[in-house]
Amino acid sequence: MFKNSILVLFLFSLSLMFSHAAKIKDGFWNGKPWDKEELDRGVEVGNPDALAEWAYCSSFCKVGIKYQPAKIYEYCKIASSGGSALGTSLLGHCYFLGNGVRKDRPKGLELYEKGKEQGHPFGKWKHHIHQRIAGKEKFDEAIANMEQCLKSGLIEAHWSIASIYHYGQLGVVDIKKAGQHYTKGLHEAKSLEIAMKVAVFRSVDPVLKFIPDESIQFAHNMINDAANLDHTYCKFNRAYNAMRKSKDFHQ
Repeated sequence: MFKNSILVLFLFSLSLMFSHAAKIKDGFWNGKPWDKEELDRGVEVGNPDALAEWAYCSSFCKVGIKYQPAKIYEYCKIASSGGSALGTSLLGHCYFLGNGVRKDRPKGLELYEKGKEQGHPFGKWKHHIHQRIAGKEKFDEAIANMEQCLKSGLIEAHWSIASIYHYGQLGVVDIKKAGQHYTKGLHEAKSLEIAMKVAVFRSVDPVLKFIPDESIQFAHNMINDAANLDHTYCKFNRAYNAMRKSKDFHQ
């Protein structure tokens, strides 16, 4: 009887441990960022969730944290090893883009899938983006997957829905819907990735009719702020846009 009670208690404790480990933490990814002091304390003691949140903030230049690819990769590795699903998903991002580590796209895709299996919407989002690009998802399935990401709190999925309607990769073009989703993603998610996309649209792109001028300016402001925090692509983007405005650029 005593042994059975001990076994039941052990199994119950184990289930609690796994349910805690599987719980997805809020953060900038779903618009519920950590308190900065709490984040700093967590990073200092090596908390996996804090390291993953810091890596996210550094990747997209949130809360004044500079873009530091080597440190992002280091923290993502530790966070992933510690059981952080966001850490695993962001580690995939590092490998896929070559941020802080030699580019290895197959490994990046593998880690996106692992992040998805661990239950993180960011991993699911990135996994389904590349499933769609690889031609493994039809229109209805792709939209449903992105809408599920939105319901999970990942507002950046507006970008993917916008792209599907904008470029018609899956056979459906709706420029108005594309513009609406780009705009929502910019303002609701404050997404640097969407800002970088919107900022390079050519002036003849019809989608610009459905993105308000203030949203375009908002995107440029985000890019300028990220460039000031050493984001490599944003620095290039800012310089490129300055060149486009020069008198000699189109001659």
